[in-house]
Amino acid sequence: SLTNVNDDPVLDSGEADKAFEDGEAITAINVKDNFSDADNDPLTLSVTGLPAGLSFDSDTGLITGTLGTSASQSGAGGVYTVLVEADDGNNGTVAQDSFTITVTNPAPDFTGETDGTDNDTYTFNNVPEGTAAGVIGTVTANDEGDTLTYTLENDQRGLFTINSTSGEIRTTRTIDDADLDDYTLTVNVSDGEGGT
Repeated sequence: SLTNVNDDPVLDSGEADKAFEDGEAITAINVKDNFSDADNDPLTLSVTGLPAGLSFDSDTGLITGTLGTSASQSGAGGVYTVLVEADDGNNGTVAQDSFTITVTNPAPDFTGETDGTDNDTYTFNNVPEGTAAGVIGTVTANDEGDTLTYTLENDQRGLFTINSTSGEIRTTRTIDDADLDDYTLTVNVSDGEGGT
């Protein structure tokens, strides 16, 4: 006599490891085609371990989404181990695959530089003697959604200050002849998640 024996699903091709940045919209990852079943049983797939912002559609077999802006701060140092399981519903062995998604935090990038190139350099107008304390210019930076903080590396003996939220640079007092000079200021911008 012949006995019908169920063939368990198998993993044909393991998914390659992935690398993305915080806030990145990913290209869909198709994990459904990585499995097969010799009996042509319909397979039910499940996925666990995804970073914030990504989701799995069990009907299409696609992982899609836009990574959270702080996804690099979770997982194992930004590394997520994703487990995919395929079940044929016949109480047999479930086929498994795992791969990693590594999420890194991009550093902020200064924008609107004076000469229009991405060189992180700004030039502000001369400030004549006798000018009252006030704004001399603003530096700006882009990030993938983190809150940015601006600081001055050297305030030139207290002559300059910067608004930590807006990047607005100001003189702190009326300019006298002892203050007249050319100054180079170094501004640091941090996203609070290791990007500077």
